[in-house]
Amino acid sequence: MTRDGTDPHNVDEVLARPKRLAIVAHLYHKGPTSMAELRRALGVTWGCLYSNLKALRKAGYVDTRITLTPWGPRTIVTLTPLGRRKLRETLEGLEKLLKLPKSPREEPHRT
Repeated sequence: MTRDGTDPHNVDEVLARPKRLAIVAHLYHKGPTSMAELRRALGVTWGCLYSNLKALRKAGYVDTRITLTPWGPRTIVTLTPLGRRKLRETLEGLEKLLKLPKSPREEPHRT
C-alpha cells in the first residue's frame, strides 16, 4: 500500500475477500445467475451469500433484480461493467504479486 492509500498491485479491497471474489468470478464466467444457483455453486449459506452480495451491490459491482417465474419469484444477480473491470484489475494485480521475487527468509532451508 502506498502513502496515498492505493495498492500498487491493484488488489481491490472489496474483492480481497475470497467469497466476494468467488461470486464475481462465477458471474463473470456464467453470466446472470439466481441467488439459489450461486449459493449451490459456491457452497455457502444464505446469510453468507446475502451479506457478501450486499457489499458487492454497495460497491456497484453487481446488480440484482427479482424475476417472476412459474415456480415463484427469483432474485437474479448480474455483474456490472464496473464489477467486470475490477475483477480483471484484481486478477492482474494478483498475478503481479505472484511474480514478486521471494525474500531470502522464505526460501526453504536445505541441508
